[in-house]
Amino acid sequence: GIVVWVDATPDLIMERLEKSKGTENRPLLQTENPKQTLEDLLEKRKAKYGQADVTICVDSAETNENQVADMVIRELHDFIDENPPSWKQAKAKAQAEGLDWVQ
Repeated sequence: GIVVWVDATPDLIMERLEKSKGTENRPLLQTENPKQTLEDLLEKRKAKYGQADVTICVDSAETNENQVADMVIRELHDFIDENPPSWKQAKAKAQAEGLDWVQ
């Protein structure tokens, strides 16, 4: 599958959490200092997140969920165009070699 990382600063993530239901639905943030916990988690996971196929950077609280979804869709389309499925490559190779391709 394709992995997408929606990257945002801890400040922006906390701001969005506070606008919604806060941290009560986020068990890992049930600490005395949720922002520091979030910063620590992001730092610890950064190398893993960096392996994502597609990274979307959200750097403004003005960017709403629909805009983020649009950004993800555009980037996914670009990624798929640049990395076609292997069957498409096999089809092109077969056709280049004069082989008939069954649909």
